[in-house]
Amino acid sequence: MGSNLFLVHNNILADAVLVSGSEQENLSSAQFLCDDRLSFKFTATGTHSLIKVDQASSAIDPFRYLVLVDHTMSGGTAVVRTYPTEARSSATVVWSGSLAFDEPSVTDFGSIPAQLQYVDVELTASGGQRLSVGELMLASRFESPRFPAPGIVTDYLPRRTFIDLQNGERQSVRHGGVVRHKVYALQGLDEDGAAEWVEIFDANEGARLVVLTDDEGDTYPALLKDTLSTNKTATRFDLGLEFTEVKLT
Repeated sequence: MGSNLFLVHNNILADAVLVSGSEQENLSSAQFLCDDRLSFKFTATGTHSLIKVDQASSAIDPFRYLVLVDHTMSGGTAVVRTYPTEARSSATVVWSGSLAFDEPSVTDFGSIPAQLQYVDVELTASGGQRLSVGELMLASRFESPRFPAPGIVTDYLPRRTFIDLQNGERQSVRHGGVVRHKVYALQGLDEDGAAEWVEIFDANEGARLVVLTDDEGDTYPALLKDTLSTNKTATRFDLGLEFTEVKLT
């Protein structure tokens, strides 16, 4: 039995100002499949780091989930705090606890924080382990208003680089395992249900990372295709969605 589609998306770190952390101020981009630049790659040489996030007052997005992708935080701890002002006094601890090995690691705070603009994420790796997080997200979760239709297409794509040689031939180099490419048909959506998916697509624009729980119940980082197909018949909508799994290179 399959499952409905769930997305963890709308990473507030993509648009927020990242204030200097305790060990590395410069959070560089992470490079994924097809050389897409997504969010932030954070690698610390020690075991502890504090990342400070300020959302713009004119565009404060809610979040309920802490997501770590390609991380070394198994057995480590995370603390998420919010503050009423930029002075960062009177902290509210949103979540505090240890992280399991799950990849990706998705932690549910249980509710959306009351304060959202000024946020700290404190990460402490286990023992003397190097702290490395390929992708860090503070995000929301969305459930499709309708289960995907039968006939879902799943492709498994090899990850390869093609090198043009001087003699005109091409040499391919394979990098790691295959990735999943999923194509879905969501049929018979009402206008509100279709609008929810369109809003999700517009927020991610085919370029930002989402974490997909697919029809088989598997959870992995993915990209939405950069086009969205819709078909309207009377007041019902058919929607076509494409996801491609992404992995750090």
